[in-house]
Amino acid sequence: MTLIARVTGQAYTPLWGEKIPFILLGLGCFSFFIVAFTLAYLRYFREDKSWRKLFFITSSFTMAVVVAKYTVYHFVKGYIPDRLLLYALPSPRVENFFWFLLPIIVFGIFLYYRERIEKLPINKFLITLWFTLVLFSLSVAAIRNGIFSIYEPFTRTYWEYTGNLPFVKSVPDFLHNYIILQPKLAQHSITHPPGYTITLYLFQKYFHANLFGLSVLVVILGTSVIFPLYFFLKNFLSEKDLRRGLQLFIFLPSVVLLGATSMEFTLLFFTWLTIYVLYAGWQRSNLISFVGGLLVGLTLFQNFLVLLLTPLFLALLLHVYGKIQPKDRKYFWLRLGYSIIGFLIFFSVLQMEFGYSIITNFLIGRQANAEVVESNWRSVGTYGTYLIMNILAFFIYLGVIHIPWIIRYFKSFFNRHNIWLSLGFLIVLFFLLIGVFQGEIERLWLFITPLFIIPLSSLYRDVEGRQFSGILALLFFQIFITQILFYTYW
Repeated sequence: MTLIARVTGQAYTPLWGEKIPFILLGLGCFSFFIVAFTLAYLRYFREDKSWRKLFFITSSFTMAVVVAKYTVYHFVKGYIPDRLLLYALPSPRVENFFWFLLPIIVFGIFLYYRERIEKLPINKFLITLWFTLVLFSLSVAAIRNGIFSIYEPFTRTYWEYTGNLPFVKSVPDFLHNYIILQPKLAQHSITHPPGYTITLYLFQKYFHANLFGLSVLVVILGTSVIFPLYFFLKNFLSEKDLRRGLQLFIFLPSVVLLGATSMEFTLLFFTWLTIYVLYAGWQRSNLISFVGGLLVGLTLFQNFLVLLLTPLFLALLLHVYGKIQPKDRKYFWLRLGYSIIGFLIFFSVLQMEFGYSIITNFLIGRQANAEVVESNWRSVGTYGTYLIMNILAFFIYLGVIHIPWIIRYFKSFFNRHNIWLSLGFLIVLFFLLIGVFQGEIERLWLFITPLFIIPLSSLYRDVEGRQFSGILALLFFQIFITQILFYTYW
């Protein structure tokens, strides 16, 4: 017990007697998984030296991150050490063999039928990916503590949005009193609009959902991003590249590990539904453009982070403008006007009908944030520390397997004829340079991960089907050992 206490960096307490069986089972399952996965992977690629080498590079880097996290956690305590390299707290645990095996089974079934799934008609293909992501996200979340793990973040009502539900008598009443209620609300909501809370309230009201039900509904809504993503990205990728890109997306570590246990999963859906509708509307329809404006308002109503996507919306606007014939550009400006009108109507109705002001909410939230969070700009060292910490965390959670490929082909992404190859990197650079994020960006930046579908799919365009399965397997490897060895729930 003393040894395990030292490994985790915590003092031994009587509670360790309750934790020991789960810790030992976690370490045992971890060891078994490493051996079994290594043997299976090397056997599968026994005649392909380059892919065997890729496994050793990926697994070595992953294990180096694990060792570094455990070492730092043991010797140094604090906000920054806990988030250094990636947001994950060392804590080996597996509830039992059933929850250990369930995500392996889900992933194994998908991998076995992957090439058939890839050839399905589009509706069946998308539904299959959506269903796989729902099952895989929930099963991975349940590895550590069974069903309780899935909804455990929602039990922390002092911090999380579920703590606001007792204050919601009705949507109009809650909106009217939101500014007044803010000092009493859950800590994570006092700097944000009421959208997340209202989403949970509606789930609770119409589906009679308990905390577990709310968690599942959040996953179902978040994973539905698959549908608008496909219809938006088909404008920039071939069908083959797009189908492979979406397969990569549903096994990105950040999407799986942090989507199922945070409200940012819902923001991911609203963001990309909005982007798709705007893109479609600005090209051909006043009505759809108007709906797109309403959706921009609804998405901002979820989280003020959407304001930081202004460069993305500008890039989208310029892209559409460039595609339109000069003689038809007057119609483009008309459609843009309809979007602006839709956006203004959304918040005007909230102001006039319910007494809720998004501007007042933003100013109060900004003040509350300044009172509890010190500025990144207080010193060069602080700014540099958060910048390095955030860029490492984002790309590790994007997938260790991708890092050597991204480094190797990095210059090729910056093609002036295709801004979408580099846009994800440029948005990340923008987020880093403005200096407003202080860790946990794996969750906070979840809504920009789809921007990397285009560059990632281009990396693996010429990869054979068998080798592409190997890439997905290495993503699974990272997800699985991270979930066993670390506490990742938000």
